[in-house]
Amino acid sequence: MTINIDKEALWKKLKKLGNLKTEEARAVFDLGEDSTDWGVENAKKELLDTGPNPNYIHEILYRPFDKRYSYYTGRSRGLITRPRKEIMLHLLRTNIALTVGRQ
Repeated sequence: MTINIDKEALWKKLKKLGNLKTEEARAVFDLGEDSTDWGVENAKKELLDTGPNPNYIHEILYRPFDKRYSYYTGRSRGLITRPRKEIMLHLLRTNIALTVGRQ
């Protein structure tokens, strides 16, 4: 819901989410049932509390050499369930992270 290849497409999707009722948004974006940490109502609330504001759209590396855009405010249980602010502060500028599994 919050990651898109095109910045303008993400912005249009977020504005549309803010204008739809909860059940309409669930059907239009095929969001399914809410989980324990993420819900359509919470995502809409965060979006409406923050504007929506295009300043929260950040370029991210979705995979190596795969740049995409995300709406990041740093709030938990909104559009992004667990944003890990202490990690993201380093990655919202030009920086690269490498994650490796234990196996």
